[in-house]
Amino acid sequence: VRTAFAQRMAAGAGEAIELSDVTFLSPFVVHEGHARDLRVHLRAQGGDDRYAFVVSGRDSGAADGDAWAEHVRGVVARVKVQAADAAKPAEIRARCTRRHQEGAKTPVHLHFGPRWSNIVGIDFGTREALVELALPQAFVADLDAFPLHPAVLDLATGGAQALVGAYDESRDFLVPA
Repeated sequence: VRTAFAQRMAAGAGEAIELSDVTFLSPFVVHEGHARDLRVHLRAQGGDDRYAFVVSGRDSGAADGDAWAEHVRGVVARVKVQAADAAKPAEIRARCTRRHQEGAKTPVHLHFGPRWSNIVGIDFGTREALVELALPQAFVADLDAFPLHPAVLDLATGGAQALVGAYDESRDFLVPA
């Protein structure tokens, strides 16, 4: 969505783009050895800098009349922002001393591709964690096309599920909603 919006708006490097009201409706599953088509549809909403979006998918090679299944919907907009007074990683790490985990544990509920092997380590604190991420070297060139890389964003937002009370990775599978 970020890439489609940036192309549509000819957004400059480093320009802030906000995703809001995002609803995940269904997973976009691609089984090993298969291909799927993915479509991002943008519709102007209240001016040139704000668009409603829908991400849809269908099996590759489907006939033109075959239905697209919606996976995600929301709003994307260009925003003006000032530099945030954000905590520095060293400050967060200093608070997150309860437990350290090297890398990521292999998920038991879903097979992610090799781009998702990007968790270097996680430092856990009380109700917060610092997740260190690095895209595997073989995929660094992806950043030319995807400055906000889907695999990195996915684990940046879901890499510390162990913070969720009573979470058991062998039993539980949490997804954004």
